Amino acid sequence: MTFAKPKMTDRRKQALGYPGRGVYARRNKSAIRNIVWHYTATTHSGYGGDIIKAHENYWKNTHGWDIGGYHYYIDRAGNIFWNYDLEICTYGASAANPYTMHISVEASAVSNYTPAQIKAREDLTLWLLSNDLKHLTGQSMRGHKEVPGNSTSCPGYSVAQLNKFRADLDAKLKGDVKPTPPQVVKPTSNDYYTVKHGDTLWLVATAHGLTLNQIRELNPTRKNDMLYTGDKLRVKGDVPKIDTPTEGKEQGLKNPKEYPNKGTFEFNQSSAVRNSPRLDNKVVANYNKGERVNYDRILYGASYTWLSYISYDGTRRYVACGDNGQLYGKFV
Repeated sequence: MTFAKPKMTDRRKQALGYPGRGVYARRNKSAIRNIVWHYTATTHSGYGGDIIKAHENYWKNTHGWDIGGYHYYIDRAGNIFWNYDLEICTYGASAANPYTMHISVEASAVSNYTPAQIKAREDLTLWLLSNDLKHLTGQSMRGHKEVPGNSTSCPGYSVAQLNKFRADLDAKLKGDVKPTPPQVVKPTSNDYYTVKHGDTLWLVATAHGLTLNQIRELNPTRKNDMLYTGDKLRVKGDVPKIDTPTEGKEQGLKNPKEYPNKGTFEFNQSSAVRNSPRLDNKVVANYNKGERVNYDRILYGASYTWLSYISYDGTRRYVACGDNGQLYGKFV
């Protein structure tokens, strides 16, 4: 089968090293033997064009790279960014770079891949395999960890999971596969849930009416969000409640500035993300200069103005965008 080109943003002229070719010689597309899947080992939220630029600055300033690491980058909203032509060898898999091309998603663990990212990555891979890389098959896909000479956990999947992806790609290329039904977790009536193959921490949490943070609180001895078949997860007990403060302007605020009730805000300085609009609440993430947040609520405190949004793990988050009428950036 031939698959349509997915929607993507062409940023090749903005990519690190343009119009140079980096340290490697150009190649023919026929020289490519593997499509390598990566994750970034980070979970930056916001506009992907800004985030990949930040990654490139890190590679340049820390590693001295003169070209980037991925031909395609997928942000947490599932947006695809095209960085380099396939004829250009990028960094990404050490000595294997001359015969590999690279797709990376903004994620750090299997549990925090977003459905939009997974779909975008599959659409992109199938389009490549049925067009420019039709000399390859689904079996040509490799996780970064599977590439010889690379010692890494990237992209977070087990070999068994990667084998399943490869089989699905081949079946879809042949046109003889039905859509894979979504993984469903049936809530248990007991205090503990036994993990099944394919479960993620997010699926187990939402099935039991919990957020990721709450299920982590119930299972404090876990070192990470990786699940294994047969694991026992506590799904009932006392957990911190998620604050849902009153929206709108507080009575103590006189003549507040009015800003859009929902939209996008771009930061010109760092601002902490919290689970409630209070400075004494634990910091769970940060927005840095140049990053953007898409918000669906705005709250006016006695001093601070807060933007609120639902994160990819289903938790409502709050980030201050200004205090005493001074913004930490701009609405875009």
